[in-house]
Amino acid sequence: MADYKTQLHEDITQLQADTKRGELPREVRMGKINTLIEDYFGKTGEMPDGIALERLSDLILYEELTDDD
Repeated sequence: MADYKTQLHEDITQLQADTKRGELPREVRMGKINTLIEDYFGKTGEMPDGIALERLSDLILYEELTDDD
């Protein structure tokens, strides 16, 4: 399972980079995040760990978290 966990975190890091470059609008991110979670669960039978879920939720809220207003 460690390999799946490592891959998940690498995929999240890539999503973060793509998001910061403005390449992933929220709707697209949501779909990719959902796919990551479903794939991980399908392979491991478990939900991602809390750290992964927090990183993913930060991606969902990216605009709110980075807005200076």
